[in-house]
Amino acid sequence: MTYKYIYPSIAIVLSILFGIVIALSIPTIRYTQYVEPTRVEVSPTQARAEMMKSGTGNYLFFDVRSLKEYNELHAENSTSVPIADLYNLWRSDLPRTSDKQIYLICTSGRLAAVAYDFLEHHGYRNIRHIEWGISNWISENQPVIAKKIFDN
Repeated sequence: MTYKYIYPSIAIVLSILFGIVIALSIPTIRYTQYVEPTRVEVSPTQARAEMMKSGTGNYLFFDVRSLKEYNELHAENSTSVPIADLYNLWRSDLPRTSDKQIYLICTSGRLAAVAYDFLEHHGYRNIRHIEWGISNWISENQPVIAKKIFDN
């Protein structure tokens, strides 16, 4: 009759020991090293040279700012694709296996970086991020289209 009580006790002790061994063998999350994704960064001058070399229609140039910001000022030949609409575009019209390079631009580069990471996460590898956004595009004297404030 005493064996009936010994076996469950041994099973409990062994399962606790097994749990401790497993817990100690798994490294804790605080010691894992974060590897930042690599982003293909291009200067506005380099991006424009690549676009001109590939020819019109052989690349996609998305401005991911709001439509209002885009209408005020945008890089020549860019298309407005607000970041809120990027998901819908990705789901329907953007072929993942496209040979066309996708260039992303925004105001300062941060929003385009989010768009870049989103597209990269969904399997796109043909992406270029324009460094420092439209402000750098202007400072490197690349062509822009601005809304006319006064009509003459």
